[in-house]
Amino acid sequence: QIDCPVLLVYAEGNIGSMPPLFYLTDYEQTRQSTKLIEIVISDCNHYTMVFENRNDINDYMAVFLEGIA
Repeated sequence: QIDCPVLLVYAEGNIGSMPPLFYLTDYEQTRQSTKLIEIVISDCNHYTMVFENRNDINDYMAVFLEGIA
């Protein structure tokens, strides 16, 4: 059981003509195992989430970190 605050950033965007790599339902076990989880959804895909500077994700992380500081 995970009992520290967790931020799950979900990338719902398609990868070209392909669907997202994962769906929110794929994280059900993570959600059940984590007591303090916050989930945010970005319209980017998994690749742009990693390789681009995403202001929306940066903002999500800043608010999350401020809330646990």
